[in-house]
This record gives sequence, structure tokens and C-alpha cells, in this order.
Amino acid sequence: MSRLIKGLQAAVMGIVVLLCIGFGIGSSKTMPKNVIILLDHTNKQYLAPVCVLDPSSYSVATVHEAYDLDYHPNPECRDQGAFVQEERSLSGILFEKLGLLRPLQSRWNPDGTWNSVKSQQPPKVNTLELREHLLKNFRCLRILRRCFRCLRI
Repeated sequence: MSRLIKGLQAAVMGIVVLLCIGFGIGSSKTMPKNVIILLDHTNKQYLAPVCVLDPSSYSVATVHEAYDLDYHPNPECRDQGAFVQEERSLSGILFEKLGLLRPLQSRWNPDGTWNSVKSQQPPKVNTLELREHLLKNFRCLRILRRCFRCLRI
């Protein structure tokens, strides 16, 4: 019986370790090739609509068309994160697949248009979310410490 309990404790500890590691590994999604972007023909660059104050001086195209023209992303727009969407951590993806978390809203609609201006803004560091993330990891470490004590490792 004692071996069974120790085996279960070791299994639970392994799952907790994997979840804690998974919270630290993030993921991101690049924009689909049918997304509508703005072309800067002078610099042979493409921009996201959120990076432009006056879109009238640019032509509209898809990312696929920009690739065909051998255009490159505008460096400032790229550095702001306008061409990627931060996704959940690996553990967050697992919880989403299990139905414990709702899927994140995509920046881009299936037809290539951008979602609302609010969702288009380049990602900013949210200190409250960062604090919560750190607290989750701290709680995981406390649970691990308890498991190690139980196993006397």
C-alpha cells in the first residue's frame, strides 16, 4: 500500500512539474497569408493598419501578395508585435483543449480582415497578468516542495 501511495505522489508531482514548466513556455501565432495589410511601395515594406495614422497614402493588399512582391515587414511595426498574436502558454493550451479556458479571440477574422481596433493594438505588458502568472508559478513551487517533503527526497 505504501508503494502505491508513493507512486501516486510521484505521478502527481510529475504532473505538477510539467504544468509549472508549461506555464513558462509561451506560444505565438503569425498572421495568415490572407490578412489585409498596407503596402509602402517606396520602401518595399508592408504595415499593419494599427501602425499607420493615415492609410490613404498606402495601397491595400494581402500578406500573400506582399510576399509575391518581395516586400518585407516594416521594422517598427514588426518590433511592436503587430504581425503576431501572443497565444497561451503550453499549460494554458492544455486547459483550453480540456474546456477549462475559453479560446482567445484572434486578431484576424477568417476573411483576412482585422478584428476591432482594441484587439489590433500591439501587445503591451500587463503588470497585473504578469503578477498573476508569477503567483501561479510560486504556488506550483510550493506544491512541489510539499510533494518532495512527502516523498522525503
